[in-house]
Amino acid sequence: MKKINFIIPLLILFSSCGGSDSSSSSSGSNKIGGCVLTTARALPLDSLRAVSSVSATDGSATYAPFTKILTSYGTTLIAISTVSDSFVMDIGSTIKEMFDATTSTDPAIQSTFIENSYKYASTIPLFIDTDFNTFDFQNSKDSNSICDTISAGQESRNTQVLEIMEHILHIMTDVGFHYTYPSEWGLTTSSTLYTCMQEAISSGYFNSSSYDSMDAEVKDRVKLQEFAYWFISSAWGLQTTYGDNDISEWTLKNKSSLQSNMSSCFTTLITNTVNKVLISPETSFLNTLGDNHSD
Repeated sequence: MKKINFIIPLLILFSSCGGSDSSSSSSGSNKIGGCVLTTARALPLDSLRAVSSVSATDGSATYAPFTKILTSYGTTLIAISTVSDSFVMDIGSTIKEMFDATTSTDPAIQSTFIENSYKYASTIPLFIDTDFNTFDFQNSKDSNSICDTISAGQESRNTQVLEIMEHILHIMTDVGFHYTYPSEWGLTTSSTLYTCMQEAISSGYFNSSSYDSMDAEVKDRVKLQEFAYWFISSAWGLQTTYGDNDISEWTLKNKSSLQSNMSSCFTTLITNTVNKVLISPETSFLNTLGDNHSD
């Protein structure tokens, strides 16, 4: 989308992940697309299918300078002091809602996805919208997979809902889906995701030109995560319910348009993969996320 808080490293070094895999990773920072870790950490002894309480960070460089932390289904949320505990809990609860069981979801694949999210340190920093540019959190970016942020204090319920859902989906597609379904969702030029994105660009459904000035490694990952967000959120009806009429970047804003115009991609990316892992939270739940939270 046009509002961009992308996490872009100051130095980009170009290398391949090895073999014929055409994903790009920064050898200096050991990151794919400038943000996704390639070295896994050990899983905890406790179940990852849980939402922790909001607590204080441990003071180490791993999460500096953030002061609050919560974990939810393999994803870590870190927040600055001005972000309310209730907003942090809302994001954690949203992630939990996305893993609810349906007739389509597969518990074993969900567990693998959640474990991959944890192993590769899926992390979302939370800010107040006006505070984003005043914080240097390079230490946190070095230690975790941080690809974007979520800002509280959006101007309307609809924009707040999409702010939350977009950036949860960014980290889930960049990390969880990348490692769980590498052939379909890998951040590579050989994945189905990349092929479908190129189809959408050539067909005029996805205008990615606003990202063309980025460094090559970051640009590919950002384009893929943005395309993935548009595709999933449109399939789930989020653009119809909470979006606007702007089609300057994306035109297929509902499920039927996707199925009619990109049917093969819909089958692979939604029916055969996303639907086995995630669901869209109910509208009644999402509507509570636009409230003005304060402790």
